[in-house]
Order: sequence, then C-alpha cells, then structure tokens
Amino acid sequence: MRARLRQLMLKRMFIYAALIALLAYGVHEAIDRMTPIQFDKHTVTGNVMIMDGGLSKQNYPPVLHGLNFLLAPFAKLIAPLNSQQDLMDAVSKETGLDDWGDAQSLVDGLSSIIKSITTGEVTLTPLGRIDVQTTLTNTLKNRLKVEAFWNAHPEIDWAIDVSDPIIISSLPRTGSTMLQNLLAKTDLFRTLKFYEAVAPVVWPEDEEDKREETAGTFLDMVDWYRPLLWDLHEMTPTGPEEDRVLEQLMFSDSIDTFYSGEQYAKHVASLDQVKVLEHTKKMLQILQYQDYRENPTEKPPRWMLKSSPHFGRTEEILKVFPNAQIINLHRSPVDAMKSFATLGLYAAGAIMDPVPLNRANDIMALGMSWLQNWVDFRRKNGEDKEKYIDVQSKHLFSDPETTMLKILEFLKIPDEVSFQVTKDAAKGKVVRRPCKILHMFGKFGMDEMEFRKKYKDLITEYEAMVGLGQGMTYPSAV
Repeated sequence: MRARLRQLMLKRMFIYAALIALLAYGVHEAIDRMTPIQFDKHTVTGNVMIMDGGLSKQNYPPVLHGLNFLLAPFAKLIAPLNSQQDLMDAVSKETGLDDWGDAQSLVDGLSSIIKSITTGEVTLTPLGRIDVQTTLTNTLKNRLKVEAFWNAHPEIDWAIDVSDPIIISSLPRTGSTMLQNLLAKTDLFRTLKFYEAVAPVVWPEDEEDKREETAGTFLDMVDWYRPLLWDLHEMTPTGPEEDRVLEQLMFSDSIDTFYSGEQYAKHVASLDQVKVLEHTKKMLQILQYQDYRENPTEKPPRWMLKSSPHFGRTEEILKVFPNAQIINLHRSPVDAMKSFATLGLYAAGAIMDPVPLNRANDIMALGMSWLQNWVDFRRKNGEDKEKYIDVQSKHLFSDPETTMLKILEFLKIPDEVSFQVTKDAAKGKVVRRPCKILHMFGKFGMDEMEFRKKYKDLITEYEAMVGLGQGMTYPSAV
C-alpha cells in the first residue's frame, strides 16, 4: 500500500514539476519575445520576424518554446529519422503495401532530407523533428495508397482526360490565391481541395472517408504554432490548394527546400520537370476518376491549377497538358521576392532554431530562377493569345470586376456566366486580407539595392515584357 502511494506521489510530483517548468519557460519566452534584438547576418536564434511594431521576437506561442524545452531529451527517441530505408520499411509494414511505383525520385529526395538533418545542416527543434517525421511518414503512406489505387484501376490511364487545365502561373506572392478563390466561386472549374492534397485517395476503398475532418484538425494545429501564416496564405479544409502539394509524393516539391536543406534543393533542381508534371497529371486523373464514380453521368469540369513553380516551366506544361490555357499573373519581382522570403523563413521558423538568414537568399534565388525560365520562354516563343494571358496583380486588386471579365473572355466563358462571376468579385466575396507583416530586405541581413543590381537585366527585361516597367507592353497584358 505504501509503495503504491509513494509511486502515485512520485507521478504527481513529476507532473507538477513538468507543468511548473513549462509555465516558467513560457513566461520567460513571453517576456524575452518583447525585447528588441539585433540581427546577425548569418543566423538568428529565437525565430525572428519584423512586425509593424518593429523588431521583436515574433509571434509563435510561448507554450511552443516550453514544449521544445521539455521534449529536447526525448526528440530523437520519438522521431529517430535514422535512414530513408527505415522509414519506408516501417510505413510498408504498417500499411501492408510495398509497391512504391517509380521510386528513384522518392528514395533520392527522402534520403537527402534525412541526411540534411542527421549531418546538422538543418537544425530542427524537438517539435520540428517530430513534425518532419510525421510529415514524411504521411507522405509515404499516401504514396503507397496512390500506387495501390492506380494499380487497382488500370482503366484510369486511358479513360480519364485531363489535357486541358487552366493554370494560374506566377511568381509567389502576386495575388494568385485571390484569383484562384475568385474563379473557384463558380462551378465552372475543378480545383484541388486542401483535404485531397493532404490525402488524395481513400484506401482501402471501403474505408470511411474522414479526410475533411483530418485536414481540419491539421489546419487547427498549423494555426496554433504558426499563427501569422493565415495573414500570408489562407487555407481551409475544402478550399482550393496549390497542386504543387501533390509533387510531395515523389519528393519533387521545390517549396519544401524552405527547411529541407541544400542537398534536397539540389535533388529537386536535377529532376526532369516533364516527369514531375506527368506525376501531377496522374494524380489529377485519379481524383477525376473518383469524381466519375460518384457522378458517372456528370460531365467533368476543366481543372484549374495554381502553383508558383509553374511559372518556371511553361514549355514543360504545354508538353504534358497540350490544351492548357495559362493565366500569367505579374507583380514587381522585388516586392514578390521580399514577401516570398518572409513566408519561407516564417514557415521554417516554427520547426528550426536557429534559422539561417542565408535561407532567404536561397528562397529568392529559387523564385528568380523561375522568372528567368519564364522570360527565356517568352523571348523565344513570343505571344500566343490562345494559350496564355498576362495580368498585372495591381489591376486584379484595384479593379477585380474588369480584370475577371478579361480573364473569362480569354477562357471563352459565356457572357451570362462571366457577368455573375464578376458581380461576385465586385461585391468583394473574396476579400484581400490586410497583412500584418512588414516585408523588408533588412531583416534578412540583405541590401535591396544589391538585389536589384544582381538581377537588373532580368528584372528590366521582364517588366518591359509585361508592362510593369517603361518598356514595351504586350497587347494581351491586363
């Protein structure tokens, strides 16, 4: 009896001690986050953001720091991340599936991520380590389920046509999400829903579909530990999502380089973008086949895709989707890259400490490589009014009604439908949210004039092409 009481008292003491430590650490962090700090040009410990009020430890919840403090001794036990093969074997054993399809990209990408972590190139917080292992595990599960579904329905490849999507293509942070949401307000287009991006198929097929509920829980968690993310990029379980998320299944999503390190970035850069897009096509076919099974008599609407990497692969898009129409959305590259780097560092800051400020250079270089590819393609091929239209972001924000009319005319949407869509835009049913985050090169330890100088020729040519600068304006530019 006494032994049981002593054991119970020890358990309670441990719980109380943990709670006190968590509370004390949280209070310490809350006070510390209010203290102005100086930027180091290489790394920043404590995950720093610039807010309208100036420099401060940015708004991650204090309890996040407390949990990291408590989990530090156990993180490697909970999420060992030892090797790509260990992860794949564990997932295969759990699902009872072992067909990975064309696994080379998967193996190379996964091993490069794990190597970046084990060698210390990427420094994860304890919760970050658990987050990455959970994400990788779920990605591998989805990969196996998708291959199982594809193999069970070989008719998908020849019966489902997705050759004519509408593709919103732009640099990041140009208003493409606003445009996507406006177009998604109608029933004219099929968009990738967030819960489908998180889990493209239900497998086994007789299993209850809980994907919307799971996606909602996931977004609640993201909202908790990245509370400013919704000011940068809003998401809902059933809302439209970027199709680049589907590329994660073959470890070819370049945006993952935000926290995956130089080795993963090199892996993504080495990939054949036609093969990447063929994977996206396969995923769209699977999703459309599931639609068909639910409504076999209904004519499928055109797909509407949106993803920043598309801006750098127009030629490859037209090879894989020969009947595609592309909406190019344009904004000053300097402003777009500042915002892009802010998003990248903020996303990484929730799971990394310290956050290397040179990551901002990597993120901006990635975006500018897409811009270079777009300019090269346009210079080589000129305009094609049937294939693509150029839209300036400022016109979408200032006059969405007129801009939407021009876009829908390009897409050959009937006038009566166009009228209703533009009416919704004029009423502000999709509102551009004011962003609380101030984007400045200085916070990255960078100089804006140096950035402009480095990319001067590219920026000048691009802005002239689309009418952002003083040069020639293409007739199709809105």
